[in-house]
Amino acid sequence: MRPGNYLLCTWDLLPCGATKFCQIGAYIGHINMTFVETVKPKEGVDFLSGIDPDRLTLVNVGDTWKARNPETKNIVNLVSEDEALVGLLNMLERGIQTSRPAFDGVVMLSHDLEHVPMLLKTIKLKGLTERFEKLVKGIGDLCTYLDACHSNKFKNDLDLESVSKTVFGEPVAKENWCDTRSMAVFRTLEKLLGSDPKFANFFSTFTSPLDSRKVRRLATTRTIAERLELCLPLKQYLSEQLAAQQVF
Repeated sequence: MRPGNYLLCTWDLLPCGATKFCQIGAYIGHINMTFVETVKPKEGVDFLSGIDPDRLTLVNVGDTWKARNPETKNIVNLVSEDEALVGLLNMLERGIQTSRPAFDGVVMLSHDLEHVPMLLKTIKLKGLTERFEKLVKGIGDLCTYLDACHSNKFKNDLDLESVSKTVFGEPVAKENWCDTRSMAVFRTLEKLLGSDPKFANFFSTFTSPLDSRKVRRLATTRTIAERLELCLPLKQYLSEQLAAQQVF
């Protein structure tokens, strides 16, 4: 990363399948701003397959599907994937302008790198790459920092629930929505650094610019879910062969 005054935005998403997400959230600690949107399911798609119902529950209100927040019990509207991403970019734009002079750009920090490929691919698919690159100057993850600077403290147990329990004495709940989990990532980093994340104490070492080899590789990496999806035809073929041979 080039030296600069960067705005940190922590984020998280909840995937539903190999290439789609059903929720995305973010947190900007500098202005204590949260963002979360839950995406409308496509007709005929098993939207919540494999997702813990405590994490995301849809309710039918009249003829409209909405989501129930497990923390607040509020019922919220669903949006399209495009609307969710545009809302995220609008948040980043507002955040940059909260400083005079304005921040040099945004650094996006997730708990780990697992969901970065999905975010970058979806941004490209929706034609939002140009706007994204005008706002976002770097990408990083909390786990890389923890492994490099606090490996003895966490002993390779780097899931967000365990990390937050070690740092604060109680874990962030697994059913928390993406905005709350994003806030937990920020507060964990802030606590361990002992100050606000800045270029000198964090960005210079633990984030990568968008044009770096690492980020370019992430933009084309198949996620675990995508790799598993590639195996489905083979699984189907083997099942049919076993059934035909009556092998049990």
